[in-house]
Amino acid sequence: MSRLIAFLVSFSCAWATADEAWRTELPQEAEWSRVTWTGSLMVGGKDTLTHINSDGAVLWSRDDLGRLAPFNVQTVPGSDALLVNRLVSKIPPRSQLTVVAQSSGETLWATDEVIGSNLGAYPILDRGMVVFARDASQAGQQAGAYLLALDLASGEVKWETRIGKVGSLQVHVSDAGGFIPATDLSGHPQPVIQGDTFLLQAGNLYAVDLTTGELKWEFKLKAHNPALKNAFARPIVHDGTIYATGAREVVALDLATGAEQWTAKVSNAPMPEMRRMGDSIVVRYGGVFSNGKQMVAQKPFGLAVVDASAGALRWEWKKAKDSITNLGLVADSGMAVVADKSRLYAFDINGRRGNPAITEKLEFKRKMGNAELAAKGLGAVGGLMSGGLAGGLRGAMAGGDRSDPPIDVTVEGSDVIVRGEYHVMAFNVDSKASPWSIQFAPPGVNSLALLAAGAVTTAASVGGAQGAWASPSQQRRWSESVTDLSGSLQDMAARRFSSSERTQNVAFFLTKDKKEMQLIGIDLTSGEEVGTVAMTEKSPLFTVDPVTNTVFHLEAGKAVVAHSY
Repeated sequence: MSRLIAFLVSFSCAWATADEAWRTELPQEAEWSRVTWTGSLMVGGKDTLTHINSDGAVLWSRDDLGRLAPFNVQTVPGSDALLVNRLVSKIPPRSQLTVVAQSSGETLWATDEVIGSNLGAYPILDRGMVVFARDASQAGQQAGAYLLALDLASGEVKWETRIGKVGSLQVHVSDAGGFIPATDLSGHPQPVIQGDTFLLQAGNLYAVDLTTGELKWEFKLKAHNPALKNAFARPIVHDGTIYATGAREVVALDLATGAEQWTAKVSNAPMPEMRRMGDSIVVRYGGVFSNGKQMVAQKPFGLAVVDASAGALRWEWKKAKDSITNLGLVADSGMAVVADKSRLYAFDINGRRGNPAITEKLEFKRKMGNAELAAKGLGAVGGLMSGGLAGGLRGAMAGGDRSDPPIDVTVEGSDVIVRGEYHVMAFNVDSKASPWSIQFAPPGVNSLALLAAGAVTTAASVGGAQGAWASPSQQRRWSESVTDLSGSLQDMAARRFSSSERTQNVAFFLTKDKKEMQLIGIDLTSGEEVGTVAMTEKSPLFTVDPVTNTVFHLEAGKAVVAHSY
């Protein structure tokens, strides 16, 4: 959930205003909300954590679990466990992991409070465990950065491993805020699990044995700029080889030993995204990143393709202008697609040179100008797209620039959707045609200022939501694996998953007239408007469940209003 954000969501109604399904008052003004894997809603206030059922009933609210960032609160898909990873006090810093029953709010177990900072908690459901990362100092134990593995059901310690001195893990300012900011691992990708190996990218890359806790190996990866969040790509594992990014390089390592197999030198820019296609490693570099205080542009903007076996740099392209979106792969055509401020580019991954095979100017056939917006009661504030990968959210813009660099590309088969702050366009790579496009009136506020105000939800941060952002088929598998949940959770999960068969892809844009904000939905298969939700605040807070077609509006931060399609 984020301020002033447009979501790629799913729902099934056309040309309608969403009905108010229910309204629930909150015990304290809300600061954020998150959809759980069962479709319920966790709402965080300054001093409270509240769980609301998918029908609007308050399941529980606790006033002893406050000052939490969304990264610190995780429901575990297929489980009743809710992980609350928190800093109990800041002076001196004392940390604790508490596991709460999602259904009742009862504390199931908690670790001892330890002097030191809480950095992250990572559930591994198929092993029935959670790995808790923290900097710790306690009697009888050497101070340092520790990984603590605990039984998810009982809290029993399975192993504890010191992986370095205090500060070994690269951290960033927490999203929880506060006068004295805490730090955590929210600026890094989620760990990768491969067999018995737990791979944690936190500046350096750490490989830990999940059975014994042994630190198998550590590989040093320098950051382009350590202050930037979400500037490392999530590592890829393929046939016993790990691919990872660092400053100016892509590396291949042996999974068992960490031995370096090859290093490919690329342009000097953060590389927040990496994909493998066939025998190629494709990386996207550059973008706009958060340093915890503001958004900063990092150039150049471009792509590089590396031979996955030998590490040879096949080609590099760094001609994107003023911005770059996330990377999309069109598997059947062997194409990589990105967009910049004015064009969509498609590249043959296996080509010898980095010249785009397709260059399509971003032209918008259907325009919703001021006259049309006025007729609809809409105004001139566009919504920011979520869904773009970290670092690809915005291009470099001058302070007064009102232009609209693309924010995100989505690939479905050979169809590509290019989304901007107030533009959206469909393009087919095979036919090289754009069946539809739409342009809203330009925003009346500075776009970069919106980002600096907190209008950014990156893939890395929403990744912590797990079930809420997984595919319906993956969620259904989780649901079918649950055998020991309470009846209420089983019912919620069943209702949520049963609705996933009838969904469409819709982009929501936030617009404004003289009186109120409105969310307007655009069907990404046709470009047609499909519905609106009215909001009265200057900076609305809302989140969307893409499975049940529900918009959860935090009305003035004081009540949750659910709108159902």
